[in-house]
Order: sequence, then C-alpha cells, then structure tokens
Amino acid sequence: MRVAIGQAHMAEHVTDDEKLDWNAFCSDLFRQLSRQPPQILWHYTTGETFIRIIESGTIWATQIACLNDNKEFSYAVGLLRNAIIGLRDTVQDGEGRFLCDLIEARLAYDGQDTSEFFVACLSENRDDLSQWRAYGGGEGGFCIGFDTVSLARFCLTQGLLVPVCYDTDQQRWLANELAHATVQYFVEGKRKRPTVPRDEWAQIFLAEWRNIIAPFAPILKHPAFRAEAEWRIVRPMRADDMQN
Repeated sequence: MRVAIGQAHMAEHVTDDEKLDWNAFCSDLFRQLSRQPPQILWHYTTGETFIRIIESGTIWATQIACLNDNKEFSYAVGLLRNAIIGLRDTVQDGEGRFLCDLIEARLAYDGQDTSEFFVACLSENRDDLSQWRAYGGGEGGFCIGFDTVSLARFCLTQGLLVPVCYDTDQQRWLANELAHATVQYFVEGKRKRPTVPRDEWAQIFLAEWRNIIAPFAPILKHPAFRAEAEWRIVRPMRADDMQN
C-alpha cells in the first residue's frame, strides 16, 4: 500500500488547463508592460564583432550572468522576494504561508549563474555616448540598425522582443502581481489535490511556475540604466543550442 500511494504522488503533474491559465495570466502582464517599438532599434558593438555579424548573419545572445551588469538577475529576484515577504503576513491560508516561507528561503540564492535565459541587447538611441563607450570598444565601433517589424517576426519563433522596464513603480506592481498569483495558483492547485502532501505539490508547482514567470527577470533593470532605453530579445536555452 505504501508503494502504491508513493507512485500515485509521483504521477501527479500540472494539468494542461492549469498551464493555459497560468500562461494567459503572464501573457496579459507582458502586454501591459510592452509598447510599440520604434521603427529601428540599434545595437552597439565593436568593429571586430560587427565583421563577425556581417559574415555570419548571426547575432549571439549572452547568458544573463555574463552581461556587463552581472547583478541584473539578482535585482529582479530581489523584487520578487521582497513582494513575497510583504505578502506573507497578509495570507490567511496556511498553505499559502507555507509557500511564502519556502520561496523566501529559495530566493536567498538567485540562481543567475544557472539561468537558462540569454539576451541580445538593443537600444532606442541611435547615437548615445555612454553606449559608444560601453559597447563600441572606445574607437572604431559600430551602431547597427535593425528593422523592428522584421525583428518581431523573427521573435515569433526565436524568443521575446520586449522593452526593458526601469520604472520602480511598475517593477513593484509586477512583483506584487506575480507574488499574489504564485500563492493563489499554488493554493488552488493544492485544493484540487487533497491527497498530495503539500511538500510534493510545492515541488511540482514551483518547477512549472518558475518556467512560466522566469522570462520577466531579464526585462527588469535598475533605474540608473534608464538612459540606455534598452529593448531585448530574450531567449531560453533549447536543446539544439547545446552545439553553440
């Protein structure tokens, strides 16, 4: 009997309807954060890299922990952790408070060095001195213009084209929305699975939920970088990327 119960728990999974609901929620948040891009977005780079781009016809995305500001992912994780901490004391449900405690402990480590997200960076600014200095190699750099209609079409299959959010009010709003949804969906899912221990459901739920909300992290940056007016192509690593 013990073996049969254990197997039943292990067979538990997030349903397709739940995934559709969660993805619809996050898609709506992305729509609220997004806006119409300008006709051209600009990519600052060195002369050497410019030649490689022209010869290969390829833009390479960078793993988020390897960007110039290697604390970006930590910044986004900190926003969510603070929102979870702030929410915990208002949650009446015991399952919800359990999840808040679990997430707070887990997010003490941001996991940026193992993040599967890669980004290619662009800017609304055609001629920005700080970006020439930061990304153009000092002298002989290039600023490449990309047609955003073509980029958006490309990103239908390759990733997300999204503006970076620097506004602290918007960032807090987003973190609070995600925190409330995290607790809500966890509690709803647990009620549908009364025989599954909450520890097991937490593992199942968070593994799937993390994949759905993780794309928000690369688009949140400290307001000190606002002048860069950045847009990003955000791409999760795929199995066929391993050769690269």
